Amino acid sequence: MAETLRSDSFRWLWHGLNGVLLVCGVAATVLLVAELGFAASGVWLEQVTTVLLVLFGLQEVVRVGLVADPWRYVRRRWFELGIALAVGILLVFGSFVQRELGQLFPKLVVGKVVLLYLVLVQLLMLGGLVVRVVRYHELLGRIELHPGALLLGSFVLLSLLGAGILSLPTATVEPIATVDALFTAVSAVCVTGLTVVDTATRFTLLGQIALLVLIQLGGLGLMTFMSFFGMFFTAGLGVRERILLGEVFAVESLAEVRRLLVRVVAITVSVEVLGACLLYWSDGGAWPVEAERAFRALFHAVSAFCNAGFSLYSENLIAQQHNVVYLSTIMVLVILGGLGFPVLSALLALRPWARRAQRLQRRLSVSARLVLVTTGVLLVGGTCLLWMLERDGVFRPFSGWEQWFQALFLAVVPRTAGFNSVPIAELSVPAVLVVIALMWIGASPASTGGGVKTLTVAVAALGVVQLLRGRFSVEVAHREIPLESVLKAFIAVVVSAVFLLGAAFVVQMLEPQQDWIDVLFETASALGTVGLSRGITAELSHASKLFLCLVMLVGRVGVLTVLSMLIPPRRAEQYHYLQERLIIT
Repeated sequence: MAETLRSDSFRWLWHGLNGVLLVCGVAATVLLVAELGFAASGVWLEQVTTVLLVLFGLQEVVRVGLVADPWRYVRRRWFELGIALAVGILLVFGSFVQRELGQLFPKLVVGKVVLLYLVLVQLLMLGGLVVRVVRYHELLGRIELHPGALLLGSFVLLSLLGAGILSLPTATVEPIATVDALFTAVSAVCVTGLTVVDTATRFTLLGQIALLVLIQLGGLGLMTFMSFFGMFFTAGLGVRERILLGEVFAVESLAEVRRLLVRVVAITVSVEVLGACLLYWSDGGAWPVEAERAFRALFHAVSAFCNAGFSLYSENLIAQQHNVVYLSTIMVLVILGGLGFPVLSALLALRPWARRAQRLQRRLSVSARLVLVTTGVLLVGGTCLLWMLERDGVFRPFSGWEQWFQALFLAVVPRTAGFNSVPIAELSVPAVLVVIALMWIGASPASTGGGVKTLTVAVAALGVVQLLRGRFSVEVAHREIPLESVLKAFIAVVVSAVFLLGAAFVVQMLEPQQDWIDVLFETASALGTVGLSRGITAELSHASKLFLCLVMLVGRVGVLTVLSMLIPPRRAEQYHYLQERLIIT
């Protein structure tokens, strides 16, 4: 959005200020990496930061003097100017702020207090730059790329950035290989949960915070965050941008995109905060808040709702296998995250106490009903099957009702979550096949999970049933599902199954020493963005890890979406050939 200046002759100066802001942002980023990633210190850091503070503050002040309507500019750019004011205060009262930080954190030495002050200042400058970037969020909609390509590109960008952060010396207790850092970053961004190193012991607090941010951004998507905050600062969404977000959230009505975008962020924050409080309390937390326990609760809440499966326990949630409240909270978070935001939004909009006419206006759509029914069938059916197959296996040490509870938990987590409360490597082969099927089906459309999706499987199954009955239309709840949607569901099921087997075949060729069932399980976990493993992830070669990174990205975006990017669309022909019946048995 171009600003109206007092004179067009000032345009060159305005562009120069943009360059100064960019330099400040890049320099602040470099200093943050040096301070947090390499534990750099010295007087030169304070001196450089002071110069950046002066440049950042001056360019914001000069901008106000260049625009034609300064008061309107101040009202519209209140956030950036507020950051500039905060930076100016820190510049003038830097020694006072450092002294107060020292009193607030008495255990920190003087050098750490100075470092904390510098990090605070640099984060403020970066915040000013980020706000200006998200104001131009509508530019996303002007990029002439396939929506899937934009989505895939955002995941790749986040993965590379995450790999760089996880490779920093202060992000890990001891250095890890670059491939392992990339694999972990892709797994976090794709909310998979497959790990090649122990998250609890190999990553420092900085590394774990980086993983938490990657999981949150990956669960909702970078475009979602950019569009939400851009809408917050500019109060608008472009038509092209609405179309892109409609593809992400599987919403056909462009008018619903803005409302759903706000609900997505509101639901995510509310559910994760509430889940973190329950996890903290059930884990023995008390008042005053214990920082380490609270962070662990928040990490697991975000990981569960985003269906990531990362855990800060070395043996995942086996350490909490007898904590019913803890595991129940995890299950609820996983199910809510896997239902999909359109379904959650529709459930919140229900008014069962209202009059009949109002209830009819807010009744659930056919897709929401199919998602809920399919989810229920998978959970109940999966629980019963796993209990029958493992009651004398991994569930033997538990009492009667605990066996059913563990079976339910094991039926929930393959819905792309990846937590485990029993050793997955000890499951019998039939139980492994059930878990593979659940992982392959996955969560629901427009959710934080992956897989071929519950709605797709439901529509394909209904199509098969109707076809066997000799009918060529699919009707659900007094509605007819278009034939195009049924064919697309069939194609998605077949293509996803073929891709899974093909990917597993490639991994088996790269890892001939591994059992086929373990390789198939690992590949299904990667494609479904689940994260469950039978213990072979860390043993894989670099080639297999990189290939599974590709599989995770394809699984997060969707196999059909990736294929539609690779196969260019053809113009519909204006003629039809004569039909000839074939014998299909």
